[in-house]
Amino acid sequence: MVRRLGATSICLACAVAALFGQSYTDAQLYNEGRLAWDRGSCVRASRFFFAYLVRNPGVQNRNEGTLMQKAIDWCESNSTVAVPGSKGDDPGDGGVRPLARPPRPVLALPGSPIVAAPEQRRCDSYARIAVAQAQIYLANSCGAADTRWDTTYANHFNWCSAVGAAQSRAETAARQQILETSCAP
Repeated sequence: MVRRLGATSICLACAVAALFGQSYTDAQLYNEGRLAWDRGSCVRASRFFFAYLVRNPGVQNRNEGTLMQKAIDWCESNSTVAVPGSKGDDPGDGGVRPLARPPRPVLALPGSPIVAAPEQRRCDSYARIAVAQAQIYLANSCGAADTRWDTTYANHFNWCSAVGAAQSRAETAARQQILETSCAP
């Protein structure tokens, strides 16, 4: 479970991140957090890392989870405070930095432990088609809705990234078959 974050901290932003994390896939949360950290955008990175850790509690005991928590903790201690409950990365954002700011830790996060680029493209395509098929199914009241007919892109993307190409192709074909036979107007 994600550790506490202070009262007037990026935690408020992190709570929001947990909510906006619903529209991102796990791979997107991870990659956006890593890219933001590499670019020096501590607060943005923390938001993505926090949302990733909330959605993937099992990762916290692994190396990348520990590194993400380290980034969140460092950011909490060293970001500017512009107004109560608001944090920023730069002096230009109206905030006041702590007097003695230690160097930002180096995080040796792997590129993406979740989905490689070819898989990302395959699963993006799969998820878009799955959502479109589900919308047709639900719009035409074709039957009971279950996970096959979920309209959440992230759920389909995450399922696809956990299975092989053959299984995702078979699922797309199965949904299409149902639409053509049981759901035809």
